[in-house]
Amino acid sequence: MELRDVLNLVIAENLNGRGLCDYKSGTVTSIEPLRIKISDNTEDLKEPFIIVPSYLKERQVILKEGTILVKEDGIEKSISVLEQEISLNSPLQIGDTVHLLMVEQGNRFLVISN
Repeated sequence: MELRDVLNLVIAENLNGRGLCDYKSGTVTSIEPLRIKISDNTEDLKEPFIIVPSYLKERQVILKEGTILVKEDGIEKSISVLEQEISLNSPLQIGDTVHLLMVEQGNRFLVISN
């Protein structure tokens, strides 16, 4: 085995030992506060150990001067708006399966999708 091969092996073993990143799946057990169960043998993950991207959080949107096209019961309606605040609910619901990346040697979990 050449020195290059030995170094590659040592580096690979070192990186694997650090647990830089790993995939997990879990189930949402609570929304507020957010809790996720990743196995029957572990306690639910809780904030701040869960990192949730903004597209999976509830957020407020303010619409200014414009027209909104609303489709309701198959009928499209055009609504003029001067200023309107709209709440976008989190797409996460209790019982949803979520995909997680385990980072920082299992100390934090990034929710990547539901």
